[in-house]
Amino acid sequence: MNTIHYSFDTLLLYVAIAFMAAFFIYLSKTGHKYIKRTSKNFPLLLFFLLLTVFASIRMVSFGGLGGKDSYTYELLFKYSFSGSSRFINYDILFGYFNKLIRTFTDNVYIYRAICYAIIVYGYVAFIKYVCPENVSALPFITLMIPYLKSFNTMRTSIAISVFLIGLTLLYRKKDLWAAILILSTMFIHRISVIFVIFLPFYYIIGKRLNSKNTYKIIISSVVLTAICIGCAFFLRDYILVAEILDSHDMYYLNRSKSGTFSNIIMLIPTFLLIVVWFMKANSIIGNRDDKMRFLEILIAFDCIIIPVAAVFGIWRANEYMYLPRLSLWGVIVFSIAQKFARNSRSLIYLLFFIGFSTWLVYRILREWEPNGLMPYIVAWYKNFLSMKILITGAAGFIGANLSKRLVEIEPEVDIVGIDSMNDYYDPGIKEYRLREIESALSRHPGATWRFVRGSIADRSLVDGLFREFRPEIVVNLAAQAGVRYSIINPDAYVETNLIGFYNILEACRHSYDGGASGVRHLVYASSSSVYGANGKVPYSTDDRVDNPVSLYAATKKSNELMAHAYGKLYDIPSTGLRFFTVYGPAGRPDMAYFGFTDMLLRGDTIRIFNHGDCRRDFTYIDDIVEGVVRVMRKAPERRQGDDGLPVAPYALYNIGNSHPENLLDFVRILEEELVGAGVLPEDYDFDAHKELVPMQPGDVPVTYADTSALERDFGFRPSTPLREGLRRFARWYRDFYGIDLKKQSCVF
Repeated sequence: MNTIHYSFDTLLLYVAIAFMAAFFIYLSKTGHKYIKRTSKNFPLLLFFLLLTVFASIRMVSFGGLGGKDSYTYELLFKYSFSGSSRFINYDILFGYFNKLIRTFTDNVYIYRAICYAIIVYGYVAFIKYVCPENVSALPFITLMIPYLKSFNTMRTSIAISVFLIGLTLLYRKKDLWAAILILSTMFIHRISVIFVIFLPFYYIIGKRLNSKNTYKIIISSVVLTAICIGCAFFLRDYILVAEILDSHDMYYLNRSKSGTFSNIIMLIPTFLLIVVWFMKANSIIGNRDDKMRFLEILIAFDCIIIPVAAVFGIWRANEYMYLPRLSLWGVIVFSIAQKFARNSRSLIYLLFFIGFSTWLVYRILREWEPNGLMPYIVAWYKNFLSMKILITGAAGFIGANLSKRLVEIEPEVDIVGIDSMNDYYDPGIKEYRLREIESALSRHPGATWRFVRGSIADRSLVDGLFREFRPEIVVNLAAQAGVRYSIINPDAYVETNLIGFYNILEACRHSYDGGASGVRHLVYASSSSVYGANGKVPYSTDDRVDNPVSLYAATKKSNELMAHAYGKLYDIPSTGLRFFTVYGPAGRPDMAYFGFTDMLLRGDTIRIFNHGDCRRDFTYIDDIVEGVVRVMRKAPERRQGDDGLPVAPYALYNIGNSHPENLLDFVRILEEELVGAGVLPEDYDFDAHKELVPMQPGDVPVTYADTSALERDFGFRPSTPLREGLRRFARWYRDFYGIDLKKQSCVF
């Protein structure tokens, strides 16, 4: 689920679009005097064009008017396709759909237009054929809540649209085609398999609902819902054991166990309420056959959705019935208004209008929470776009990519970067990264970027930067990296990782002097190395990490303790991020994937430690940067403790792929991608250039991130497949070093 930042004008734009969409539904369904019955399709056409065009170009062509997505769509387009191999394996229809579009275009606007045309068509079909004629359009103001999807949830939106088309066919008694479409949703978004399995219950429930007795309908619905809940419990345990779903979806199943019954208690009264209201509105829908078909679809599928949402803890399941529920509420609003005298109806409609509009705005304002329908962030008091951000280690691997991303996605951001530009590895790569930032600046002239060459261990330099620049967000990525190098040169780690971080903390502390607002959020880099030889996997931020196996790990653990102490004493909001084996283009040459490539190209033998019996949670650089950007925007809450002192506004998160790879598999994939990119010849003898050796001092056999806290608080989980990430690295390596196998020449 992708986070989107809103400004006030963005909120107004989205509300305006919502009102226009509801107005077109009103014209179509109420037979307004200006719309002849033969012209009722025209408002639906306008509805289709409005939402399709708006979704296709929103926050791209309109620039600041529509806000700015956290991702640039050009990067997202490629990023979405980076998972095509995973989509092919699990969500086969969505995967082939992506591949089909990619065969004839790489244009993100065309891709979005095609996807949203499919999505909106499902809405139009349901509104045209299933939604009753006498229905109020006011509830449809909130249609924008599930509709406004970020790019990475496109497959969910398409699955919902196909599901709605299936319901439409079911309503029109085309059961075979309806079943085919509804069942196909599990191949568009695999999470749909959980509730599609309950489809046979629909036919059982439908027969029970074919009754004139209101109470019999209610009792039958409740009983069958209870049966579905029991089946859901059984099915959940089976899925957890059999691991039918991808590991990226298992989180929802595991985390739902503790909240199952509270979710059921919350959902069942809602279900009963709409049953009762519907039965009170019998005369509104029209003839009895239409009423019963509509009732069957609404109530029967709610009997299916409730167990899924409650037992499995999958909030997205509720989105499948969001539009049908709006139709039901439209009937309810209309039926209530009809009970009042004609001169009083306008007031009733006005009250409902205010109510639904308030609900829309409220949901947009609060939906950054991970369990909402669309995770959005709104900054009212201070626009994030114009904040001053200090990034240390700005020429480093993560720092440079973060700076570049912020320049691309925040048109008015003001960044100061500092880096010592030391020679721990090739400074030419650091210069390349700085040039990439400058290139991004040339395309986004509204952003500001200044670079300072110096070390954060220089107290006077750091204090001067804080006095002059007055940063509101500080991202401390400057550090002496590397486990093995800490054994050779420990002084470098004490100087940068301890003294340097102390200087940053002190500067943050004094940023509040004189009543100044000071630093609002300090984000700093920790490391998965702090887990040491922890035998418990996956690694959780709740685990004790008191036994580091390297000086590097000890300095990073010290950073976490220092940040907590300064948070407690001086109320500095801070968030530590434990990164797991970051890789990607223009990365660090001391990392295995980069070093192995250098050695293989030179004809040297690569050494694979612990005889290859190591597993690493490789995390692609774009995922790391996205995690940092999201965390930057939400500082831990400041509050007072019982002792009168601040409760440390402090947080820790893992950022890892949550999918550790065996080192030998990693080497094999790297070899294949190096050959595929033309870095190494196809007949390269890899076996002759590999040596299996014992574990090195300070190393650990496995790294494995538990990212449930990150997903819980920010709705994000890294997901770039290892092969795709190494492919991008191999291509970058070929281009950066000018490798041409035909000429047998390269630059070193």
